Amino acid sequence: FDAAAAKSCLFALKTKHIHNDGQQRLRTITQFVNNVFPLDGLKLNAYLNGLRVDDLPNNVKVRFLNYTLHIVNITNVTNDKIIFDMFKRFNTGGVALTPQELRNCYCSGQFNEAIKNLSGYKAFKELFMFEEDRMQKEEYIVRFLALYEDLTSYTYDAQQLLDDYYCKKLKLEEVNQEELTSNINNLERVFKKTVDACNIVFGKNSFKNFITFKSNDTKVKGFYRRFARAVFDMQMLGFADIDLDIISRHRDKIKASFENMMAHSSEIKQNLSHSSKLKTLQRID
Repeated sequence: FDAAAAKSCLFALKTKHIHNDGQQRLRTITQFVNNVFPLDGLKLNAYLNGLRVDDLPNNVKVRFLNYTLHIVNITNVTNDKIIFDMFKRFNTGGVALTPQELRNCYCSGQFNEAIKNLSGYKAFKELFMFEEDRMQKEEYIVRFLALYEDLTSYTYDAQQLLDDYYCKKLKLEEVNQEELTSNINNLERVFKKTVDACNIVFGKNSFKNFITFKSNDTKVKGFYRRFARAVFDMQMLGFADIDLDIISRHRDKIKASFENMMAHSSEIKQNLSHSSKLKTLQRID
């Protein structure tokens, strides 16, 4: 065991390999080789159904174990954004994954697990009743946290903001896991408190657009209809840094003020459907 071998071994230990595509298939092959499960669903070679790798006829087992897996090894790529982009390009054929489903696949780690846990927060789940929820709750959680922590980085591409935000968390997990844990704990506290605030003031009408109708009374009258991303941003970021007790004491005034703003502010009405940085900042402000 000479110095050259030691150096080579040390380099191998420091090298990080990422399965950019095909991770599930590789895991399945590994589990089958380790005798974890039997074959099932074969039609051409149905006689092999029910057999584990150790039970296979010797000629079949040898052919399986000697099968060549073609793997493309890309070296000298350390930028998470580039790796993430490659992963998205690999996975945009067939049944397209949503942007958040892609992040869930590529950005596995402590931060992503925290997002999935927050999506199960009861008060939040009750406000999001999507017919087909393909990680939409998780995406809105990440959207809130990204805007809360990194609003100045938002340009016009919300998905790029979320991709960049995930990459920053992945990088932090690599260099300082303790700091990431502390950061996640704080974000979880802020998120849950903010959702609770929305529930206290707006209840089941949280994140919904307020539609006004004409009335002879001086009091604003209208109804809440449909989830609106712009309203989600306004309410969540508006409450994020305000004490929950203060919000609770003034819930009626806050709700009335919100409805009055939605009814009479021409600026709000005009930019509800725009996602530019300027309009987003104006709504939140």
